[in-house]
Amino acid sequence: MIVDLHEFILRVPWFKRSWVIQESVLSKRAQLVYGAAWASLGDILQADIVLQALRKAGDLTSSAAAGPIWNAFASHRLGMSLLESPRLPGIVDDVVVCNFLAEVRFCKASDGKDKILGLYRLLVNSGVPLPAPDYGKSMATVYRHTTIAVIRCTKSLRVLEQVDGLGHTPDMASWAPDWSSSKHSIGHDVDPRDMKIPVPEPIFSFEDEGRQLCVKGVIIDTIVARSDSSYMHVDERIGAPPDYASWTRNQPLPESKY
Repeated sequence: MIVDLHEFILRVPWFKRSWVIQESVLSKRAQLVYGAAWASLGDILQADIVLQALRKAGDLTSSAAAGPIWNAFASHRLGMSLLESPRLPGIVDDVVVCNFLAEVRFCKASDGKDKILGLYRLLVNSGVPLPAPDYGKSMATVYRHTTIAVIRCTKSLRVLEQVDGLGHTPDMASWAPDWSSSKHSIGHDVDPRDMKIPVPEPIFSFEDEGRQLCVKGVIIDTIVARSDSSYMHVDERIGAPPDYASWTRNQPLPESKY
């Protein structure tokens, strides 16, 4: 069963494509068909739970099967959580939407804009007020508008955790995540709300027709010096450790327009 599921997903690569997430999650009864074989999306996601349990128990076969397709499982599952997440009028759970956006950046898309536009209906139905899809806009503009929409509907700056400044998208705003790149901060493991820590609502505004993000905070310390070179560490939870040598040695970054 595990091997068959593994082959099924690998032979149907569109399962990892961003637009498929929207089609399957919004479907009332999604079924995946490959030749004479078929399975419901619910069954496949349930199989993921079984694979994870076996992997934690040390089953090497399950680890080999689940490894290459973990992102496909997680993206569809988080998409369903986003759609079904309870929310107050006009307020979306920042943890749910940010976890979803962090995961889908690993999905496949021929056009980087589809990391967002291919999920437009799912995000809008989940309470994220995105502007209407317009492929005439640059990818940087699409990502900036998405960041604005997420900040406004969650009333939170959590999405800024996904900004790393290491992307390659031209004209990318310094405060907008580059969802076309898989090199990003994974974010915090602990939600302050779970620790009963009071989290004040951030004070922010957008100026210059949404090109500038202005926030108000408190200065807690100041950096007065830095080393001539730097190297990322696993504890910083940015990207994948095997990539560190190629992209984290204090390499020059493209100038941001804003």
